[in-house]
Amino acid sequence: MRILMFFLFSCFFSLGQKDFPDLVMNCQYSKFLDNGNHVKEAIQEYENWLINDGLLENNTPQSYMNMLSSLAVKTSTTQFKSLNQFLYKNRVNYKDIKDSGDCSRKLELEMPDSFQDKLDRFKIITTSIQFNSEPHLIFSKLEDLFELDDFKYDFYKMELFTVMSLMSFTEGIKPMKYDLKISKGDNNENCESLRVLINQESLIIIEKTGKTIEIDEFKIQLIKHFQENKETACVILTASKKAKYATYESVTITLREALLEVRNIASSARFNKSFNNLNEDQIDEIRKMYPQRILEQDFEE
Repeated sequence: MRILMFFLFSCFFSLGQKDFPDLVMNCQYSKFLDNGNHVKEAIQEYENWLINDGLLENNTPQSYMNMLSSLAVKTSTTQFKSLNQFLYKNRVNYKDIKDSGDCSRKLELEMPDSFQDKLDRFKIITTSIQFNSEPHLIFSKLEDLFELDDFKYDFYKMELFTVMSLMSFTEGIKPMKYDLKISKGDNNENCESLRVLINQESLIIIEKTGKTIEIDEFKIQLIKHFQENKETACVILTASKKAKYATYESVTITLREALLEVRNIASSARFNKSFNNLNEDQIDEIRKMYPQRILEQDFEE
């Protein structure tokens, strides 16, 4: 899964490839009212936990590479913590994200090919997590993907920590509990609705503002909507039959991810565990807090 918040910089700025991960991360930090200080603290605390638990010797890049080599061994038995519990502890809440405008397009144009290639390879690896019952194979692929200098950057550390949050060596890799069901019809009573349109040109539009929105910003809007309205939140999706199926699929995947993310935050706060690691009673409690209310209506061409 690729979730990138990009930083808008001067068109006269000349990028160095080695600086690009910092530019990407600085953009992500810029989305928060506190300029990402709480996110930085969460990354630091997760790193400290790895050191205290003996997985990392220290915070040097070589120590990270050594850890990947160790975790790539099949006999490894490790229970990882979820990054979400550190984010929640440090009061990272998507309701606090400020509107800093669209800052992705410029960086996407300037993105080095090697950086894009690494992101694509990383996405392939992470996509296979929910279908893989042998975590050491995932870490073996990550060991081949990452280079020593990568772990000088918070961007790559956070990517790795995100993977670890989905891992459990004692029970195997757990599938993501997406369970998204989209209902047909007009029954949206007693619900605070966010209306989303995919038009004939496959553009995503939020009806309230009438403006098109990129998929990353769409996810932020969804998370804010779920967090602010909780059990009364619903999403009404309308898609033109002329829209590309790839866009429709991207929107529905983002709906699943956003709902899972707010459930993870609530699970970490309530039970100190991710949503995927809850028992059935706990899952029911979180589902009542953040129910799945996705309604699809016909598009009038």
